[in-house]
Amino acid sequence: MDPIYADLLARAGGMSSEIAAAEKDIADRKAALEEALPQTGQIKVARSRLDEANNRLDKLRQKQKYWEIRAESRKKWDREHYLRAYNEKKAWPDPEEWAEYKAQMALEEAPRKWNVKERLGKQSRPEKKEPSEGGGHH
Repeated sequence: MDPIYADLLARAGGMSSEIAAAEKDIADRKAALEEALPQTGQIKVARSRLDEANNRLDKLRQKQKYWEIRAESRKKWDREHYLRAYNEKKAWPDPEEWAEYKAQMALEEAPRKWNVKERLGKQSRPEKKEPSEGGGHH
C-alpha cells in the first residue's frame, strides 16, 4: 500500500474525533447561552463564543472533506502509476516521493506565528573579543 495514501486516509479519519469534540463544545455553548442572564452582557459574549465554535466546526468539516478528496485523488493516481512502474520494473512507491511528502507535511504543520524571542534564540550571537593589550586608546 502506498504510504502517502495511507497517511491521507489517517488524516481524514483523525478529523472525526476533532469534529465530535467541536460538536460537544457547541452543545455546551448553546447551554451557556440559554443560561445567560439578560441585560448583563452575558448573552452577547455567549453568542460570540457559539459563533466561534460553529465556525471552528465548519472549518474542521471542510478539512476532513479536503483529506478525503485528496486521498481519493491519490488512489486514482496510484492505480495509474503503479501499473506503469510494474511494467517498467521500477520500485513502487518511490521512496523519494514519500520523503518529499513528509517534508511538505512538516512545512504545512509548522507554526505560522512570528515569535521574536524564538527567532533571536536561534541566531548565534557573535562573541565579544577581548581587546588586545597593546595599541588601545585610554
